Order: sequence, then C-alpha cells, then structure tokens
Amino acid sequence: MLKFSVIIPTYNREKELNGLIGTVLRQTLKPDELIIIDDGELKENFISRIKEEIESQKIEFIYYKKDHSKERRGLSESKNIGLNLASNEIVFILDDDLGLKENFFKEIMKVWEKYKNDEKLVGVGGWIENLMIQKADLNCTLFRGIWKNLILYCPKLYVKHSLRGVYFAKLA
Repeated sequence: MLKFSVIIPTYNREKELNGLIGTVLRQTLKPDELIIIDDGELKENFISRIKEEIESQKIEFIYYKKDHSKERRGLSESKNIGLNLASNEIVFILDDDLGLKENFFKEIMKVWEKYKNDEKLVGVGGWIENLMIQKADLNCTLFRGIWKNLILYCPKLYVKHSLRGVYFAKLA
C-alpha cells in the first residue's frame, strides 16, 4: 500500500479531536503522517500528550498553529496549509469530530489501488459511519437534531498532485 497523510483542521475542539485521533490510532492501516492545523487555541499539554501517542505508533506528527496576523481564519485556509505541509501524495482531510471504524483507511485505500491508474481520478469518497458525532448541524433543516452512528457520504482521500494549482475557497 502507498504511504498517506492525514490532515485534521481544528478550532478549539480538544475533546472531539482527541476522539478522532484515538480512532485513527486504532486503524488496521495507519497513516505515515498526521498533521493538525490549529485555527484556535489548543492547550500545550494536550498537544504534547497527543504528539507522544502518535509518535509512539511510528507516525510522524506535525502541529501547525495558524498565525492570524498573517493567515486567514477558517477551514478552507487550514486545508490549504495542510496540503502544503503534507509530504505524501495521498492525503485524507478529516473533520475533527469524526470517529472512524477500524478499517476506514484500509477500505478507501483498496478503492484507490484499484483505480489509481485512471488519470482523471482526483479523490475517493464513500459512506462513512461517524461513531462520535453528537449533534449534526448540516445546514439543512431536514437533518438537524441529535444523531448517533450518523452515516455520511463525503470525499476524504485526495491525490495531492491533482490539486496543484487549485485550492479550497472560502465563501464570503
């Protein structure tokens, strides 16, 4: 299997981020690199603890604290920064409140391996079962409420070279 990076943009959500990292570390196929883009104020002791946990599993840990005097706030900018920091061609961009089943990366990478020679392929999406979400505010009145085991469809794996010259835009 190819090496891959995981990018997690976050904003002041240590509890949710901690849960996601726990599910990443329990994966049957682990990333080579985990990048956290901090758009808020994560505590130093939290960062030190998760760094130790991640590196104990031979995963490179990159922590990036955004400088709001030079960089825009928001998810789009955080994704762009993460893509620039990632050293692998395959990157997963995960929301900080997800909880992944233990074979999430393995299953998506199987699909990637099957279709990787298709020049038009820029990413792989799929149904994921979110094990940790407590509230779903999906900007759609039909889906507002309290959910557990919410199943979402979303692209998560991106091919880095196919994103050169493009970026995630922020709506005004």
